[in-house]
Amino acid sequence: MTISGFPTSIYDTGPKKRRVVGLALLAVLLTLFLAFNRVPKLDTVQADLAVAASPVAECFQGFCIEAAPESSLLSRWWDFSVTYLRLVTVGMIFAFLVAGITEAFLFPKSGDWSLSATGVKGSLKGLIVGPAMNLCSACIVPVASAFRRRGSGVETTLAITQGSSTLNLPAIIMATMVFAPLIGGTRIGLSLAGALLIGPLVAKIVRSDDDAIEMLPVDIASPGADGVGWGQALGGAFREWIKITAGHVLRLAPVMVLAGFASGLAIQWISPATVNAWLGDDVLGILIAATLGIAINVPLLFEIPLVAVLLLSGMGTAPAAALLFTAAAGGPITFWGLAKVMPGKVVAAFGASTWGLGTAGGLAVLAFVSLGAGPDFGLRAKYAAANEPEPTTAASSLQDALPAPGVGTTNMRFTDVTNQAGIATAHVVSDLVAGMPEPADMYGG
Repeated sequence: MTISGFPTSIYDTGPKKRRVVGLALLAVLLTLFLAFNRVPKLDTVQADLAVAASPVAECFQGFCIEAAPESSLLSRWWDFSVTYLRLVTVGMIFAFLVAGITEAFLFPKSGDWSLSATGVKGSLKGLIVGPAMNLCSACIVPVASAFRRRGSGVETTLAITQGSSTLNLPAIIMATMVFAPLIGGTRIGLSLAGALLIGPLVAKIVRSDDDAIEMLPVDIASPGADGVGWGQALGGAFREWIKITAGHVLRLAPVMVLAGFASGLAIQWISPATVNAWLGDDVLGILIAATLGIAINVPLLFEIPLVAVLLLSGMGTAPAAALLFTAAAGGPITFWGLAKVMPGKVVAAFGASTWGLGTAGGLAVLAFVSLGAGPDFGLRAKYAAANEPEPTTAASSLQDALPAPGVGTTNMRFTDVTNQAGIATAHVVSDLVAGMPEPADMYGG
């Protein structure tokens, strides 16, 4: 039987009615979010890249890399942290609302859909959701937590987290446009590997044969019409949406603020001196870059101009590849938030795996670069050339120093009036030795 062209089986139960409305709400929210926040963000990142590539300007999105900072550490820390929180506020609000929709509408406790899946299959489920969210590794936490609270496995939860921050379409576009194929391709390859393989790897590490990872109970309703009307189903759903969203805000917002300030402090370590001293094309540089990446949370796409300016400041290609992935993949907010819904050993294994994958990518790039002989493996020419000073030569410098014709010159000319008057002069030197005249060739001096 169909009503208005749709089979009644789509909405013949209360949970199905909730799901239909939830999908509509999600579509509206996602469309508004992408149109008014994420699409304009591409222009913001392009402007940040112009700033990063400029030989004069040094600051973007609250982050400054200066050889001699003009402000104190406390001031720089505060400015970056406040700017970071302001930039992620819209994403956080969107994430909290989507988390509420997920639990109240899409997968209610009495739902008839099971989210539990293991292995790569579970990761693939997460990849359906994550990249579409277009949220950074901090803002995606409420959404991933909501799926976890409704029964998703470790693989799905971690794939949602990594897929959103590293495999969203804007990130892929910018990585390929800004960086040379070696770095851009490594970023995309590591992102795919992380989203597909980290979840199953973590689950295998922490799960023994007789000890399954703790799963939150979810009631699976029996199939068949339940006679619940639209008003009854949706009235309760909207009340739950408000309650669940508020719960996510109370649980995670303070964590996000505190961890945001922690990230702001960690990123102050970056300066031209530390870049040249510690982030060279060597194993130590890769290890430090990977560690720095998981020690900070950054807004979506912030890692693009960050790595670009560090490359221009002297960072090696291999550390750049490691940082480009780990800075986007996770940070203190990510790990702290996921620890609310997963065992600590799972979160620890997730962090270690993210760091290990970034390090492995950096080492692979280092091996490739060591075989090269001159090609630029860092930024694409458009961005690298913007930072190069115009070449000068001695001749051009002298020409620049001389005034242009007609500028700063005069028509005054000097005339030798002595010659015009017919006066002849002769320079006579007295005898150097008495009685001995000077040689003829010295006459007139």
